[in-house]
Amino acid sequence: MCLAVPGEILSIDQSTATVDLGGVRQDVRLDLVDNASVGSYVLVHVGYAIQLMTPAEAKETFALFDEYAAALELEGEGEPGDGR
Repeated sequence: MCLAVPGEILSIDQSTATVDLGGVRQDVRLDLVDNASVGSYVLVHVGYAIQLMTPAEAKETFALFDEYAAALELEGEGEPGDGR
């Protein structure tokens, strides 16, 4: 399974951006996207920005990740052998 995550560009140095991925900062290559700028949201996969996103798309994706994480936490609260 492949996973791409949204992030906000904090700074750019030539073809590399520092991106905030929900509280984690990572250097990301910008070779695959055009018109990226500081403050833009990008979808990041294996260290590359693969597409630009609107702030609304990024917010929705972060909300889905939060919902998924909450479901995993609830699943982990069950007693061993109770089917959860």
